[in-house]
Amino acid sequence: MTTVLLVACNGKRSVGVAKDLNTGLVTNYSNLKPGKTMLVMNNEILNNTDIPLGESFILINSDLDGLVVRDDKIS
Repeated sequence: MTTVLLVACNGKRSVGVAKDLNTGLVTNYSNLKPGKTMLVMNNEILNNTDIPLGESFILINSDLDGLVVRDDKIS
């Protein structure tokens, strides 16, 4: 379950906080709103916070909203 708080200004700016209640992962965002934020370890999406010391993990923000295309470049 994910909780999202969204505050918008002038229609293009997204500011907010999203919290994943399963993992406790909190995502604060400004201008780039992630559709989903995930922790991945050993090619598996984590549904808990049990990351052993010394292990590597990846934080993935997918479906970003707020990217702008100008002069064939994305920013």
